[in-house]
Amino acid sequence: MKNNKITTALLFTILLLEVICRYFGLNTYPLYIKSKDYEYALKPNQNTVIYRNKFITNEYSMRSTSMSYKDTSVILLIGDSVINGGNLISHENLASTILENELSKVLKKNIRVLNISAKSWGPDNGAAFIKKHGLFDADIIFLIVSSHDAFDTMTFSNIVGVSPDHPDKNTLFATHTLLKKIYNRYFPKTIHEIPVQKKWNTGFNYFKNISKFNNIPIYIYIHSTKTEQKAHTYENGGKEIIQFCKKNKITIIKGIDFEQEKYYFDDIHMNDSGQLFLSKILFPYILENKNKL
Repeated sequence: MKNNKITTALLFTILLLEVICRYFGLNTYPLYIKSKDYEYALKPNQNTVIYRNKFITNEYSMRSTSMSYKDTSVILLIGDSVINGGNLISHENLASTILENELSKVLKKNIRVLNISAKSWGPDNGAAFIKKHGLFDADIIFLIVSSHDAFDTMTFSNIVGVSPDHPDKNTLFATHTLLKKIYNRYFPKTIHEIPVQKKWNTGFNYFKNISKFNNIPIYIYIHSTKTEQKAHTYENGGKEIIQFCKKNKITIIKGIDFEQEKYYFDDIHMNDSGQLFLSKILFPYILENKNKL
């Protein structure tokens, strides 16, 4: 009798844990695909919920809603996890979504702010994406970068389905995902990176040239880490990005002048308040080009 009670209690606990894990979306993670052009990207056409946050990707793997023939005014927001938001930012709270809604309201027309991003992408990933898919008739381009992006070049390491941060499929039981997350936290899997020589990221030059050739205004927003804020200066990579912009007469927006610790989840990633802040910083730069939209 005692054993039956223990078994029943155990089964109830497992079932309850599974329900809780499903409530937080541990069996509906956003998934990734490999790319021979830009290493990897989010799987296209996803509409899921993770940690109670809405996560949408369109047919081009952007963290944006589907494209439409009505998309006559287009702004490209290109970057990494800072603008992608990851699993902790719901679709409606992304800087790209906020900008899209506010601009459409103010300008009284359909404005698209396309979120072209993925975790750990550098400017060369974004450049490769544009080379493959085109500019989407863009009117303005924003590159959102951090100091490490100066030399963060593509390696084509095998991370999709290997790295816990880049899953390619979901498990049947959400509890299994929880146990795997706990295991990976204490026994992290080593991912063998392909050794590369640290060199200037070619994506910066690509976007400089393509914006000039197509007469598209380009802005580079250099995001700061909390560590850089405390030091009141960017790391060497950030300083080189600033020099590149000055040399090539590209407007640079230095986040370190405005960003605050309250906008962050961790040392680098922005929370909901940070996404709203970013949208407010970029908004006037877009409006100064409203004649192009």
